[in-house]
Amino acid sequence: MSFNGLFVVIFLTKIIVIISQDTLQSDGSAKIGDACERDYQCIKNAFCRVQQTCLCDPFYSPSTDKTMCHATSGTACQDQRDCLTMSNAECIQGVCTCKDNFILDIKNSSNCIIRPAKEGDRCQRSDECTDALDRSHCIDEKCKCFGDYKFINETGKCIEVKGPYQPCKYNYECYDKYSPDGLICKDGKECAFKNFTNKETLATCKYDTDCVENAYCWNRETCLCKDGFLVNKNRTHLQCLKVASKMGDSCIEDVQCRVTFTTRAECRNNICACSEGSHYEFEPKRCYESVGIGKMCTNSYNCQVEGSPSFCVDGFCGCPFQHHPNEQGTRCLKSSYLGDTCLIDEECIDMNSRCFGTCGCKIDYVQSIDGKRCLKAAASMGDPCIEDTQCTAFLKNSKCGNENKCTCLINLQPRGPLCLRKLNPEMLGKKCYVKTQCVKPTSPEIELKDIEVANVDCLNGICSCSQDYTLTEKGDDCIRYSENHGLRPSSNVLNLTTIALLWLIYLT
Repeated sequence: MSFNGLFVVIFLTKIIVIISQDTLQSDGSAKIGDACERDYQCIKNAFCRVQQTCLCDPFYSPSTDKTMCHATSGTACQDQRDCLTMSNAECIQGVCTCKDNFILDIKNSSNCIIRPAKEGDRCQRSDECTDALDRSHCIDEKCKCFGDYKFINETGKCIEVKGPYQPCKYNYECYDKYSPDGLICKDGKECAFKNFTNKETLATCKYDTDCVENAYCWNRETCLCKDGFLVNKNRTHLQCLKVASKMGDSCIEDVQCRVTFTTRAECRNNICACSEGSHYEFEPKRCYESVGIGKMCTNSYNCQVEGSPSFCVDGFCGCPFQHHPNEQGTRCLKSSYLGDTCLIDEECIDMNSRCFGTCGCKIDYVQSIDGKRCLKAAASMGDPCIEDTQCTAFLKNSKCGNENKCTCLINLQPRGPLCLRKLNPEMLGKKCYVKTQCVKPTSPEIELKDIEVANVDCLNGICSCSQDYTLTEKGDDCIRYSENHGLRPSSNVLNLTTIALLWLIYLT
């Protein structure tokens, strides 16, 4: 092919590409995310952002396959057709809004979901349940009534339920979870057990002697149990049994105990007692299920905690103010802060604190300046810190540096876990009276005590390297023999050094 022919092919190819690009998806078929140059190339309710990519218009969101832009809540509309792409929505006052009995899906603003109407309905937030059912919250995406409340079909609300012998007006107010259908509101006054309130034995009579023991003949027609007795029927016979009045009364059947102390009571070894997993409360004289801290409850009587009161709050047992549960959730402990009196470690609630009669920081921790925290004490130079006390607790002559790391004070140098004084090279080999003269002053100034470890000392009136230290080759520092590859100077060297120092003294 000639050069001119090749040029024509390339030219035509470019023309075709330009034409194809200009006509590409010019019919408004470019999906969300597709390339574009003009708005009209994008699908309905979308635009070409910076002449590059199709995006949905404001108040619209893309469908899963990105082929449509759905209206979202708040989209302007003229009629219902403008809101058709938004599920369960309608055009109200010029804006697309969820229909009645629907609420906006918080995960998809183009979707309206049905509003909760009863316990167990799907929910997204607790306020959706509260608005519809009153005393309820959203748990695991389902509406649930608070612990001592129950959803009532008649009212469509969560109401506080009443137990046996509590005042009532309607049957639906009476409820016992151990006997869900066993209570009624007797005479519109008091919740009572259906099967335990009837004294009639169903036996006909003319005289009292015609009736079973502890029963009498009423109106020469029917046998009734005496006051304080109730009917008990089994497969073989019927009898009137005495209702227990106090815990520990003698009994034959569970019913004698339960009518007084609730269904959590039983007749054990012919004596009324609370059943396993329950306890007796003296004030209301009833048996209640024993529930630990953090467990679901119906009322505060359920919350059984050793040595401290506890309360049922929002359907869960919790400790009183300024108390917290122990690790096992079986006791409520006094909450003691740093400096407060305490009896055991668990009472101290600040992290890394323990009880020493008063709450203090554990070993290897120091109390912060504000007295509210226990901070980790540094073990070596370079450890992280936020306050000086973290460094000074175990690292003498140290401070918390600008980089929040433990460092030595000015004119001190780190040697392992120690901060040693920097020797004054100008004084090395010269006369001295105290070793303070042999080192550089610190900032802030700290007295150099005789017992303090230093790499330089005033020996025989001369500033010299301390015992087990040797002079560096540059003669500007004293280092341990271990830092000098473990080499100790020979006795001849020591003698020569001593002679040299004495000669210097003589010359001066």
